[in-house]
Amino acid sequence: MKNKRARDSATGLFIPLEEAKRRPRETTVETIKKPKKEQPRH
Repeated sequence: MKNKRARDSATGLFIPLEEAKRRPRETTVETIKKPKKEQPRH
């Protein structure tokens, strides 16, 4: 499962994804992958 995070390019702060879609020139949308769980060793 992937998660999308929006960040303001000027300040570097996280913002809502809807706001990032309204002003695409001033924002960056990042896709963050969930880390995989390690298999238990026997």
